[in-house]
Amino acid sequence: MRNGDKPDIAQVDDVGSVASDGSISETDISKMEAVGLEVYGANHCRYTAELLEDLEWRGVAFTYYDVDKDADAKARFIKLTENGRSIPVLVENGKVTSVGYQGRSCLV
Repeated sequence: MRNGDKPDIAQVDDVGSVASDGSISETDISKMEAVGLEVYGANHCRYTAELLEDLEWRGVAFTYYDVDKDADAKARFIKLTENGRSIPVLVENGKVTSVGYQGRSCLV
């Protein structure tokens, strides 16, 4: 994000909590990095790009899968989301923690 904005990136389940202002503490970011995050999205989706930018800005380690270019990733995405079609999807330890970014998403 630009101008120092810190939007929330996900509802963090067992790992930590999101503050009322949408920020995530440095401790929670460290915990998120320890468990590993996966992002399923597509390069054509602006909300995927915004989520990736936010994660990079926060220094959170993640693995990105483009479901338009990677058939195996698309199959995992469909299974994880139970045939969902909205991206981006944030997955933590094999569990979907958020779909979309800031309430917005693209369809695949």
